[in-house]
Amino acid sequence: MRPAAISLERSPLAVCGAIPARAASSFAVSARRSINASSMLARAGSPSAELAGAGEIELRYVAVDPQAQGGGIAKALDKVEAWFAATLATLPPAPSVPSHLGALSLGLLTTAPANDPTVTALVAIAQQILDRGGSVLLPESDPLLADRRFSSALLGAVPPHATLAYGQPLATPGFHIVASETDHWVENLTGLGACGAHLALTVVHQHARQGHPLLPVIQVAESAQRGVIPADDIDLFLTDRADDNSAALAQLLVAIAQRDRLPAVTSSGSVDFQFTRGLLGVTT
Repeated sequence: MRPAAISLERSPLAVCGAIPARAASSFAVSARRSINASSMLARAGSPSAELAGAGEIELRYVAVDPQAQGGGIAKALDKVEAWFAATLATLPPAPSVPSHLGALSLGLLTTAPANDPTVTALVAIAQQILDRGGSVLLPESDPLLADRRFSSALLGAVPPHATLAYGQPLATPGFHIVASETDHWVENLTGLGACGAHLALTVVHQHARQGHPLLPVIQVAESAQRGVIPADDIDLFLTDRADDNSAALAQLLVAIAQRDRLPAVTSSGSVDFQFTRGLLGVTT
């Protein structure tokens, strides 16, 4: 059965979350004065003056001393988790306001070269978001960037080059290529989230990948992966029809963006966090 056609332009969304106050006008949603947690963590080894205008920041640390009573990494992590649990319990729910996908920033990732219907559908989704004033972010190591069908549709004759550093907060909406020093799946997810992606749309091959604790990760696979990837591990199997794929992806993005549905990997709890060590060798 073909999914009902859906237009991103006409899809109301309930957008919520803590974002820098300076970004409120560009996203047309309410903002809480807080720095994006992913951004702060991903850029911990790369301080920038941009953080000064992102909102009021309170930094805390936990010492790791294996020789001290109650020390060690496990104890330190317990203290961090307890602090977040207690702090979050005191905060009111983030408000939701009607909006559209043009108010969001979408991260794109793929794990293998995609077929024509998939590429066409991804181009259609990206163009609809961009036409509405949103943003699409793609790691420079992603196979999609090497696909002429995709790059020519999004970049035209402009040679592909990074427009954002790894973890650099997004300042200008549009299509951005994010510098990546790795092809590590989780590290690239963290980098996209740090840049400002609200959710990630990914195309996986052979098996599902990890999700992310700070970023909803939607996983879809091409029809040839049926019987290879368990259906419960991902959110959607694509078809061989580009129009059907773009309609189904639009419905999926809307459902997850307005929290009517959770990504499969979030429901299963298979999430991971890691950021690239970078040129300075930052350790996690």
